[in-house]
Amino acid sequence: MKTDAERSVLFVNRVHPPAPGATGELLQQLAATLAASGWRVTVVAARPAGVTARGETRDGVRFEWVGGLPFTRASHARRALSYLSLYPALLGRLWRVPRHGTVVMLTDPPLQFVLGLLVRPFKRCRLVHWAQDVYPEVAEELGVIRQGGVLAGLLRGVANFALRRFDRVIAVGACMKQRLVARGLAAEKITVIPNWADPREVRPVARGANAFLQEQGMTERFVVMYSGNFGLAHQFEPILDAAELLAAGAPRVAFLLVGDGPRAAWIQGEVARRNLENVRVLPPTPRARLAESLGAADVHLVSMRAELCGLVVPSKVYGVLAAG
Repeated sequence: MKTDAERSVLFVNRVHPPAPGATGELLQQLAATLAASGWRVTVVAARPAGVTARGETRDGVRFEWVGGLPFTRASHARRALSYLSLYPALLGRLWRVPRHGTVVMLTDPPLQFVLGLLVRPFKRCRLVHWAQDVYPEVAEELGVIRQGGVLAGLLRGVANFALRRFDRVIAVGACMKQRLVARGLAAEKITVIPNWADPREVRPVARGANAFLQEQGMTERFVVMYSGNFGLAHQFEPILDAAELLAAGAPRVAFLLVGDGPRAAWIQGEVARRNLENVRVLPPTPRARLAESLGAADVHLVSMRAELCGLVVPSKVYGVLAAG
């Protein structure tokens, strides 16, 4: 029989509901499931807006909230400052929480898993990195830092030094595992565990019973949908080009772009500039209505810049599949 320490796990990630973010939603589902299975589960995360407590317990999961500068996408510099303010706060809380047998560190904020090396000597824990993105390569490809520059090389060296000392690395796709192996990590240390969709939340909804489709006035349209993060890693120019080409020749085709993110303002500006009446930009769908929203589409689009293949994995595919 496992001891209490062996059946205990601590997760570290910047976001967790009620704060928005796909990694936080996945973590919420996993943490609650483990807690319901008898594990002692703790999550250390940045304090969401509206939460004042330093810690609380919900659904059997203990939450330890840490403070930092407000997260913003207004500029790369301000975003970096918000990340930098979190590292000491996360480390301080990790030192103070009770010992857990396993510490699972995600990718947000970038390279936070390096903190694990400073925690293990005191906590005698097993270290696991759950890689949702691969840094600093993502920052290089997005032009945040110079590709192949001194800073990129330094960050890559630090990341490799830390990950070689982790007990296990979880990659969310085979292409991501290839990227990590190419960087010098041992293949046998990396396990591929894809992300998922919760079938209790996302399930097929019959078109005739889809209230979301009716509310949008799309019951007689052929709906092409992009649903998810309007992020820097995703391509939207081809989607809008296609909508522009189809506007006159195929008026029955409608594009629904559902989500939010750093490119939202650009997308809305392009839709207005091109006068694309066949494109509708909608805010993120509440989780309670996600099945209806995803089920409203005849075709879903997944868009990613080719150079980021394996550095990020489009987890929106799993929701699309769950919606049927």
